[in-house]
Amino acid sequence: MLYELHQRSFQNRSADESQHQDELYKAVNVTDVAECIWKFRTKLAASISRMRIEYCALNLSDLLPIHLQNDKVAKAILNPLVTGWINPFIVK
Repeated sequence: MLYELHQRSFQNRSADESQHQDELYKAVNVTDVAECIWKFRTKLAASISRMRIEYCALNLSDLLPIHLQNDKVAKAILNPLVTGWINPFIVK
């Protein structure tokens, strides 16, 4: 729910989507959690922004542990490439 709210830039849903959301949340019994997240959305947005700055994360998914990120990112982190550049004019 938090990730989806972040994708919406912490804005309200449209009226049609809001009704559908309410029905789904009541069906799975998570309305209390959704209301709590909505109530503290400003503080959550600020916290997420601070964490993204601290960890140089371009996306929210970059803050997740490796096993929860997508496969492409997980493979790149587990098999890091080390590159370098040698100035041929200095080395003999």
